[in-house]
Amino acid sequence: MDAADTLEVVLPALTGAVATIAFDTATMREACEDEGLYATDLAEALVRSGVPFREAHARTGELLRDLEAQGRSLRDLDPAGWETFGVPEGASLLDPDRAIAARSGPGGPSRASVERQADALAAVLDARPPVP
Repeated sequence: MDAADTLEVVLPALTGAVATIAFDTATMREACEDEGLYATDLAEALVRSGVPFREAHARTGELLRDLEAQGRSLRDLDPAGWETFGVPEGASLLDPDRAIAARSGPGGPSRASVERQADALAAVLDARPPVP
């Protein structure tokens, strides 16, 4: 019964929050400039080339630490630097649209994944009996 009482209070607030939510897309896009967000993409690129994930993770962390110590960033790497690191895709990995699209698994943020999640939720809601 406590759960039902809690839902009675929470659901109207949640409904109001969702109805009035606004996203500052410019700020969100700016936040995507944080190159640390792409560490997983770098490690995954190494894994695709045959490097075991544990080693890829360690190498990525080392690269980011070294660059930070030098006052440099991933965007400062030239094509030869990317090749030496073992990621010929280079700076193309630092694109937020590419990074999002690459995460298309269940629960991922890619457009296709989000659409599948929304469709699944809609099906559940449509199958529910109406609330009196």
